[in-house]
Amino acid sequence: MKNILIYIKNIFFDKNSIVFDKCFIIKNIKIMKLIKEIVSVRLILGFGLVLSLTLILAIVGISKTKKISNLATIMYKHPMKVIKIAKNIKASVFAIQSYMNKAGIANYIVEINALKSTIKEYEKDVYYSFERISKITKDSLQLSRVSDSYENWSRLNAELIDLFKERDREKALKLYKKEVEVEARTFNKEISLLIYNSKKDAEIYIKKAKSNEKSMITTTSILLSIIFISGILFVFYIIRKLSKTEEELKMRGELELWKKNLLY
Repeated sequence: MKNILIYIKNIFFDKNSIVFDKCFIIKNIKIMKLIKEIVSVRLILGFGLVLSLTLILAIVGISKTKKISNLATIMYKHPMKVIKIAKNIKASVFAIQSYMNKAGIANYIVEINALKSTIKEYEKDVYYSFERISKITKDSLQLSRVSDSYENWSRLNAELIDLFKERDREKALKLYKKEVEVEARTFNKEISLLIYNSKKDAEIYIKKAKSNEKSMITTTSILLSIIFISGILFVFYIIRKLSKTEEELKMRGELELWKKNLLY
C-alpha cells in the first residue's frame, strides 16, 4: 500500500513526471487564456473610449466651424456689402457734384444738357444701389433717411440746372447756398451714419466668430487632453495587468514546487 502511494505521488507531483508537466502546462494555458480575454476586453473598451472621444471632438469641431462659417457669410453678405455699396453711392454723388460744378460754369445750353445726361446716368447707378441695399440691410430706417435726403438733393439739382439754362446765376447761387449745399451735408451725414451702423454690425459678427473660434479651440484642447490622458492611463493599466499576471504565474509555479517539496 505504501509503495502504491509513493508511486502515485511520483506520477502526479514529481517535477520530472509527465503528468505533473502536463497539469502545470494546462493550468498555465488556462491562465494565459484568461489573461488574453481580460486584455482583449480592456483593449476593446479602451479603444472604444478613445474613438468615442475622437468622434465627440470631430462633431464639436464641425459644429463650431459651421457656426464660424455662417457668421462670416452673414458678415460679408450683409454689413460688409452694405458698406461697399454705400461707399459706391458716395463716390457717385461726388461725381454728380463735380458735373454740377461744370454745368454752373458752362456757357452753352448744349454743354449743360450733355452734363445733365451724364448726371442722369450716375443717378441710375445710385437708385440701383439703393435697391440692392434695401434687400440686405437690417437698418431700413436709416436707409430711408439716406434715400429721402438724396431725393431732395437730386430734385434741387434739377432746379439748379434749369436756372443754369436760364442764365439766372443769382437765383442759382442763392438756391445752392440755402438748400442744395445744406441738403448735400445732410445726405453725407445720413449715409455716413448708415456706413457706421453697418460697421458696428460687422464688428458684432466678428466678435461672435472669434468667440466661437476661441470656444472651439478650448473644447478641442480639453478633449485632446482627455484622449491623451486616457491613452496613457490605459497603457499603464495594461502594463500593470501584464506584470501582475506574470507575478501570479511565478507565484503559482513556486506554489507547485512548494507542494511538491512537501510531498517528498
